[in-house]
This record gives sequence, C-alpha cells and structure tokens, in this order.
Amino acid sequence: MYIVFFVLLVALAAVPLTVTFVRWRRLQHIRSRGVRTSGFVVEVHTVPVKRGRPIDSLHVEFEGNYARVHAPVGKYKAGDKVRVYYLPEEPYNIVIEGGLGYGTLLVFFLLLFLFVCFAVYKLEEMVRLGV
Repeated sequence: MYIVFFVLLVALAAVPLTVTFVRWRRLQHIRSRGVRTSGFVVEVHTVPVKRGRPIDSLHVEFEGNYARVHAPVGKYKAGDKVRVYYLPEEPYNIVIEGGLGYGTLLVFFLLLFLFVCFAVYKLEEMVRLGV
C-alpha cells in the first residue's frame, strides 16, 4: 500500500523536472544546430504572470520570417537588433541571445526531485521500522 504512495510521490516530483529538461534540451538543440542570423524586434508586449514577475513577449522579424519569443521585462524595445537562432524547418521556434532560459528552473526542479527521493527513502525507512 505504502509503496504505491511512494512511487506516486517520486513520479509527481519527476514531472516538472522532465518537462523543464525537455524544454531546456530543445533550446540547446536550436542554439547548437540552428541557423544564426540577425533579426529586429517589431513589437513588445508585457505579459502579466499569475505569480512572479511579468515577462515581455517579443515579436521578432528575421530573414522574411516572423516569430514570437519571451524575454525579461525591459530588456528589449521595438526596433532593437537581436541575434536569432532557428531551425530552417521550424522558423517559428526561435531562440534569442539574452532571452529566457531554463537553467535556473532545471536546477531548482532537480533539487526538488532529489529532496523528494530522500524524503521517500526516509518515510519508507520509518514505515519499515515501525516508527
């Protein structure tokens, strides 16, 4: 009975870690294998976030393509030149230098996952010993 609960706890902690890792790898893939070019910020819209600081949604034009990407508030304004990385087969997925990344979130969710694994280990030990 307890083993199912423990497995569910670990699986629940693995979900945000997995999602963040997949997104981080996608950004790394675009940066390493994508085409590097220049683009211009066409529009900037500040987007409120339920919890935390708002972010800017940038509309970027590059090589005849048009895509949207997020960046820290106030870092870019309309007309700014930005370095863009994109995959030619998916020009709507872009990465800009100085844009939002997932490194900090990845470290946080990794630490959270390790904490949950340790807590589950200790809980299982307590159940096994009858404490």
